[in-house]
Amino acid sequence: MLYYKGHKESNICSYIVRRGRHEYRVNVALLELRIKQLQAAQKRARQPEVRYRLKQRAKFLQTLINESRQTVFLMEHYHDHSEEGDAHADCRAV
Repeated sequence: MLYYKGHKESNICSYIVRRGRHEYRVNVALLELRIKQLQAAQKRARQPEVRYRLKQRAKFLQTLINESRQTVFLMEHYHDHSEEGDAHADCRAV
Protein backbone atom coordinates (compact mmCIF):
# COMPACT_ATOMS: atom_id res chain seq x y z
CA MET A 1 0.00 0.00 0.00
CA LEU A 2 1.23 3.49 -0.84
CA TYR A 3 1.64 6.13 1.83
CA TYR A 4 2.20 9.85 1.56
CA LYS A 5 2.87 11.90 4.65
CA GLY A 6 0.94 9.46 6.81
CA HIS A 7 -2.10 9.18 4.56
CA LYS A 8 -3.54 6.10 2.93
CA GLU A 9 -3.76 5.54 -0.82
CA SER A 10 -7.28 6.96 -1.28
CA ASN A 11 -6.19 10.18 0.42
CA ILE A 12 -3.22 10.41 -1.94
CA CYS A 13 -5.55 10.34 -4.93
CA SER A 14 -7.77 13.01 -3.40
CA TYR A 15 -4.71 15.16 -2.75
CA ILE A 16 -3.51 14.75 -6.35
CA VAL A 17 -6.92 15.75 -7.73
CA ARG A 18 -7.12 18.79 -5.41
CA ARG A 19 -3.59 19.83 -6.36
CA GLY A 20 -4.39 19.46 -10.05
CA ARG A 21 -7.51 21.62 -9.73
CA HIS A 22 -5.49 24.28 -7.95
CA GLU A 23 -2.80 24.29 -10.65
CA TYR A 24 -5.41 24.64 -13.40
CA ARG A 25 -7.07 27.54 -11.58
CA VAL A 26 -3.75 29.35 -11.16
CA ASN A 27 -3.00 28.89 -14.85
CA VAL A 28 -6.45 30.18 -15.82
CA ALA A 29 -5.82 33.34 -13.80
CA LEU A 30 -2.49 33.85 -15.57
CA LEU A 31 -4.07 33.31 -18.98
CA GLU A 32 -6.82 35.82 -18.15
CA LEU A 33 -4.18 38.36 -17.20
CA ARG A 34 -2.35 37.75 -20.47
CA ILE A 35 -5.56 38.27 -22.44
CA LYS A 36 -6.04 41.65 -20.75
CA GLN A 37 -2.49 42.58 -21.66
CA LEU A 38 -3.06 41.57 -25.28
CA GLN A 39 -6.31 43.54 -25.42
CA ALA A 40 -4.54 46.64 -24.09
CA ALA A 41 -1.79 46.21 -26.68
CA GLN A 42 -4.44 45.75 -29.35
CA LYS A 43 -6.00 49.10 -28.46
CA ARG A 44 -2.59 50.80 -28.70
CA ALA A 45 -1.59 49.12 -31.96
CA ARG A 46 -1.78 51.28 -35.05
CA GLN A 47 -1.32 48.71 -37.76
CA PRO A 48 -4.36 46.57 -38.65
CA GLU A 49 -2.22 43.44 -39.06
CA VAL A 50 -0.79 43.84 -35.57
CA ARG A 51 -4.26 44.37 -34.08
CA TYR A 52 -5.52 41.28 -35.91
CA ARG A 53 -2.66 39.09 -34.66
CA LEU A 54 -3.13 40.27 -31.07
CA LYS A 55 -6.85 39.55 -31.31
CA GLN A 56 -6.11 36.05 -32.64
CA ARG A 57 -3.67 35.36 -29.79
CA ALA A 58 -6.28 36.42 -27.24
CA LYS A 59 -8.86 34.21 -28.96
CA PHE A 60 -6.52 31.22 -28.76
CA LEU A 61 -5.84 31.86 -25.07
CA GLN A 62 -9.58 32.07 -24.42
CA THR A 63 -9.91 28.59 -25.90
CA LEU A 64 -7.24 27.36 -23.47
CA ILE A 65 -9.10 29.00 -20.59
CA ASN A 66 -12.36 27.33 -21.57
CA GLU A 67 -10.69 23.93 -21.83
CA SER A 68 -8.96 24.41 -18.47
CA ARG A 69 -12.23 25.35 -16.79
CA GLN A 70 -13.86 22.28 -18.26
CA THR A 71 -11.02 20.14 -16.92
CA VAL A 72 -11.41 21.64 -13.44
CA PHE A 73 -15.14 20.93 -13.57
CA LEU A 74 -14.49 17.31 -14.52
CA MET A 75 -11.93 16.98 -11.73
CA GLU A 76 -14.39 18.39 -9.20
CA HIS A 77 -17.05 15.92 -10.26
CA TYR A 78 -14.81 12.92 -10.89
CA HIS A 79 -15.94 11.12 -7.74
CA ASP A 80 -19.57 11.48 -8.81
CA HIS A 81 -18.86 8.92 -11.54
CA SER A 82 -16.96 6.39 -9.40
CA GLU A 83 -18.73 3.14 -8.71
CA GLU A 84 -19.88 2.68 -5.15
CA GLY A 85 -17.91 0.16 -3.21
CA ASP A 86 -14.77 0.73 -5.28
CA ALA A 87 -12.75 2.95 -2.97
CA HIS A 88 -9.79 3.13 -5.34
CA ALA A 89 -11.61 3.71 -8.62
CA ASP A 90 -10.10 7.20 -8.79
CA CYS A 91 -6.56 5.85 -8.41
CA ARG A 92 -6.43 3.61 -11.43
CA ALA A 93 -4.04 4.40 -14.24
CA VAL A 94 -5.63 5.11 -17.60
